[in-house]
Amino acid sequence: MMFTTVRGRLADVTGTVTLDGDAPARSAVDVTIQARAGDAFKVVGDLTVRGVTREVVLDARFEGTGTDPWGNTRSGFSAGAVLDRRDFGLTWNQALEAGGVLVGHEVKIELQVQAVLALEPALV
Repeated sequence: MMFTTVRGRLADVTGTVTLDGDAPARSAVDVTIQARAGDAFKVVGDLTVRGVTREVVLDARFEGTGTDPWGNTRSGFSAGAVLDRRDFGLTWNQALEAGGVLVGHEVKIELQVQAVLALEPALV
């Protein structure tokens, strides 16, 4: 819907990512974002990978708001960061005969999020 391809920053963000290595479907993300004026902000939260938790700062951007074909109000956000996998204890690698290594150290996180406005039910 052309709302979610932008880079930016969010401030005042808290969150938790819980990963279940045995059953990824039981993993969870809980994030609270305090929105402010402006399109760019930072999102700060904890990322846990294989039992190692580190604070991660995502550069985020508000992409816009519009009405979808079904009459819902949608807002788009994008966010991303570049991490070093070694910071999470992921150190395995394999040297290549031609030189270099098989797995790079850099991991890119990119998020494209759409939020749908939920109206509170009317009281009868």
